[in-house]
Amino acid sequence: MTYAVAGLGWLAAYLAPEGSRQRSSTSIVAVLFSAMAIDDHAYLHERVGPMLRSMAERSSLTEWIAAYPSYFWQVSVAPIYGVLGCYSAWFLWKNVEHRRVRWLPLLAVLCWIGAVGLDFAEGLDAHTPGHPYTRLAQGYGMQEFAQATFDRQPYDMIVHFGRVVEECLETTGVVLFGAAILLLVGQSVGRVRRQVATATESVVDA
Repeated sequence: MTYAVAGLGWLAAYLAPEGSRQRSSTSIVAVLFSAMAIDDHAYLHERVGPMLRSMAERSSLTEWIAAYPSYFWQVSVAPIYGVLGCYSAWFLWKNVEHRRVRWLPLLAVLCWIGAVGLDFAEGLDAHTPGHPYTRLAQGYGMQEFAQATFDRQPYDMIVHFGRVVEECLETTGVVLFGAAILLLVGQSVGRVRRQVATATESVVDA
């Protein structure tokens, strides 16, 4: 899915007027989804995060790094995706002509924020005070329900469903962005067709 959206992004960049700001902006959108597609396929942020934490712990940031309670990719890699995602949403808001479709990238960003929030909760130590998953696991009847239904401990069951919801939010965000980019491609195709028609009429009139 993410590869398909990346392909739409590159197609939109190709169809944009040469040398225009739209071409450079659609290229940024395409780079974002290309990076996300490769990341999803190769689990890059899961591998890069621990490596960056290890490097940071050997620097002057040791105390701050040690204080961060969850996965380190959230403060090292996620901000890059966040900036690119917000820029892409802003660009599509400004350039997509359909008013309702303009909202889709903004909703996509909210989906991704929710997914990162769930990932943050998953990365916390189960004994962290106020941990939402731990509090849910300690709810009334949760032990019996988890054992009888899934043959798991309540905390493990909640973590599993948290991951499912996280993946659904990520995929929903990609689909919403893809719909907006697809409409942008349609607009570009329409513009190219009009240009070709105008050029053809000029040749015929000549």
